[in-house]
Amino acid sequence: NPKPELTSNLIGDALTGNSVTLYCRVKLQFDGSKFYWIKSTQSTETETIAYYTNYDYDHSSKSYYYPPYSYYEIRSVSVSDGGLYRCRAGRGNPVYYTQYSDELSLNVI
Repeated sequence: NPKPELTSNLIGDALTGNSVTLYCRVKLQFDGSKFYWIKSTQSTETETIAYYTNYDYDHSSKSYYYPPYSYYEIRSVSVSDGGLYRCRAGRGNPVYYTQYSDELSLNVI
């Protein structure tokens, strides 16, 4: 069962008002149809569904990563966007899920 990799475009804390992008990528071939984003705070946990549309080209193997990765963009980040994020991919009906990614902490100052 593949485990996605969750990364961001940040080094360190996010500054209020700036744009933040999180990337979820399944490196094994997983013919997923949707990516699921999970945000946890001390009081709540919410899940957002995002369709993937993005391909990365791997020059070493001269092929595209499949499936495409999903990204979650916060255009103007605020303190309330802070928390722990995870992602997973799902396919089929009933849905077969990958594992959850490791948690990524977003701290907004």
